[in-house]
Amino acid sequence: MIDIVIVHPKKYERERLISLLKDHGDINIIGLGEDAYDALKIIASLRPDIAIIDEALGFLDDIGIFPLIKLRSPKTLAVLLAAGINNNRFLKLINENVKGIACINSDIYLLPNIIQTVYNGGSYINPLLASRILHLFSQVNQKYAKKNQEKADIGYSPIAFLETATRFTKTELQILSCLGRSYNNQQISMELDLAYGTVRNCISSIMHKTGLKNRLQLARYAIEYGLVPA
Repeated sequence: MIDIVIVHPKKYERERLISLLKDHGDINIIGLGEDAYDALKIIASLRPDIAIIDEALGFLDDIGIFPLIKLRSPKTLAVLLAAGINNNRFLKLINENVKGIACINSDIYLLPNIIQTVYNGGSYINPLLASRILHLFSQVNQKYAKKNQEKADIGYSPIAFLETATRFTKTELQILSCLGRSYNNQQISMELDLAYGTVRNCISSIMHKTGLKNRLQLARYAIEYGLVPA
């Protein structure tokens, strides 16, 4: 039996996926969620074999969530449902060890087979995307060097991020997303319907957890780790 969770922001799509998978006796749907925060909570609690993750997860997008999934449940394998993937996202997803990348429009009815393939140790990439792999891998070393330099300039490491991000509250993640879009405290208060003092206290808490010293560093932190919606 393969235990899976499904995380998709749209209820009718979650129901469509349930309908597609429920009659497969070896697939057991043990949890549902609608955003990235749900995903992290459900996966940490239920430890599924496979997580089916939609690309549109709001303030913490798919590229930011996969290392956190790995940290909270190392055995859980990830399959991304995407409408389309540009080259930069494709490289990052491969780097984050995503085991399946399926285009929701063309691959949806292959999902039971994709789940089986991933569970048995294989991988799946939509055929239209697969032809780009060799070309993209030629760019990997250059992109990694640039990315690592940017992180060094900011003054934190991926390991430090993974250790601290799991302690963020949902409100803190939302505030980080707003900081990544250069919102001031008043704008954050209005955007999230929070008291001004709550915003100020959360920013202080985020700085304490990350070790960062100012709003510019927090904004770059949010952008680098996918906390700003595309």
